Amino acid sequence: MIYNILVCDDEKLQRKVLIDKIEMYFSNQKDKYKIFQASNGKEALKINRDKNIHVAFLDIELEDIKGIELSKKLKKVNDSLLIIFVTGYPDYMMEAFNQFAFNYILKPIKQVKFQAVLVKALEEIKKINKRNNKKFYNIVCKNKINSIPYSDIIYFEKKINNLIIVLEKEHIEIRNTLKNVEKAIDMEYFIRCHRSIIINKKRVIKLIGNNITLKGCDVKIPIGGKYKNNVLREISKMIRERQYNGL
Repeated sequence: MIYNILVCDDEKLQRKVLIDKIEMYFSNQKDKYKIFQASNGKEALKINRDKNIHVAFLDIELEDIKGIELSKKLKKVNDSLLIIFVTGYPDYMMEAFNQFAFNYILKPIKQVKFQAVLVKALEEIKKINKRNNKKFYNIVCKNKINSIPYSDIIYFEKKINNLIIVLEKEHIEIRNTLKNVEKAIDMEYFIRCHRSIIINKKRVIKLIGNNITLKGCDVKIPIGGKYKNNVLREISKMIRERQYNGL
């Protein structure tokens, strides 16, 4: 595969530093790559819409938009995009991880640290592609078998006798139960947060109080008391895995 990498910083010199380090890493690898540059949020959003960007290195402080806000907009277009913040401001670290950034690098950038983070990102991209290529939820609708990629599913919701499968652009309604769904899907990718709702773990953006915000929808997903401890444990685990990936 070809890795598409976005470098966004309003300082040309800082973009060059990042690009040099990326090229230095790939000079010893067989993998192919393309680097796209953006000097502001507007350019970054256009590149993200036009290209299948796999990983984006973002400066926290851009002239036209905060890096945190830009990351949200980029993710809405490309859910599997990995965000790595590069900045000289350590104060933003917790806010960045609350947005489920993949990683966070402080300036001045050290090659050893940078390379280790990039390696982890490329490994994660391979895992995402592998999962997306193989994991589907199969349903029978109008006498046809439809395969829905896990990555397209935001959440499942049980309503009376029907099951609603919520996707970004449509809702599919079928006759089924959440119990059957749990048996049919790989629960490594999903979590039950309510007696009537199963959510996609990869879609989690925020957890505030007893509500979860998911990428791709405006609905606040409630957490049932019975499921709260497990949900908190799973989300904490996700955050730990992303925080420097053990580095």
